[in-house]
Amino acid sequence: MIRKTITLLKKDIMLLENYSLLAVIILVLFPLFLNYSIKDIMEPTYFLFLSLDFCAFLVFSQIYTMESKYKGMTYLMACPFKRSQMIIARYVLLFIILSVGAGCYKILELINPGQLFSMNTSISTTQVIASMSIVWIAYDVLIPILNNRTYEKIRVVHALLSVIIPLWGVILVRYLLGQFQINVTIKELSNFGVCILLLIDVVLTLISIKINKKLWEKKEF
Repeated sequence: MIRKTITLLKKDIMLLENYSLLAVIILVLFPLFLNYSIKDIMEPTYFLFLSLDFCAFLVFSQIYTMESKYKGMTYLMACPFKRSQMIIARYVLLFIILSVGAGCYKILELINPGQLFSMNTSISTTQVIASMSIVWIAYDVLIPILNNRTYEKIRVVHALLSVIIPLWGVILVRYLLGQFQINVTIKELSNFGVCILLLIDVVLTLISIKINKKLWEKKEF
């Protein structure tokens, strides 16, 4: 099981080609740029969330574009992989992206690279979990769609659900809270709130995997 999952991950990394380097650049430079440009407007949770969100969008869009172009999923079905393994491998890939992104942010925070792009805003464990959870929940919805539709037909849906809505949604919520003079930060989220958030992630992921399996049973490759 583990060996086949690693094989599937290697396949995805090969499909990324030069985009893997671009993904790392996003995870490193994006938080630095946001911290420098809007550190007085947004809290660091937003910086990490955006870097994770854009990186995940880049990685998955490239992988699904290449698979759609070369009918990779059709050929993969002829290989000795269970459908459940192929589905779980995508969630493992997402977890790797989120973990690497969070790790990059914490490293930048520790080394504080110079005065021009200094990480003056530290991020707590609660904020890290919240940032990762928002992206994870979005892909609980997206992965069954991406796995069961031709990517060219749902490219706009992918961008809408993973980039546009989260980006402008957070700005809109912040604006509305400001209008009502309500100041809420992710730091205020209690340990109980974090546990609830993680429980929601687990439940939605199990539902997402089950839906994906059901859709694949009806799909003709």
